[in-house]
Amino acid sequence: MHRALFPLLLAVSLLAPTVHAQEAPAADVEEQTSEDAAPAATDNAPAIDTLALQRLRQENQRLRLQLQEAQSQAPLPLLSEEQKWFAVGGSVGVASFLLGLLVTRGRRRRQWLN
Repeated sequence: MHRALFPLLLAVSLLAPTVHAQEAPAADVEEQTSEDAAPAATDNAPAIDTLALQRLRQENQRLRLQLQEAQSQAPLPLLSEEQKWFAVGGSVGVASFLLGLLVTRGRRRRQWLN
């Protein structure tokens, strides 16, 4: 793997769980397109524009309400309680290993000198 792509892959994999996406139901999209196609056959262009504008405003209002609802919900924690303790224990283990390497390094040199 290219070294330049690794940080990007890491960032995407860490941010992926935080992104919440909802797919639009395909049935709603198909119903809207069929409803839009039926009035298009008539010569009532201003009425069609008005209906389309009303639908878009309703859709916009519905999406705003969904956005407000999603933003009002508390975000999920990144790590659970067990994962936090696991991370703390791992970091303590790594820190103690590194500290042990630094402390015992001087003693080994003294043993070779004697």
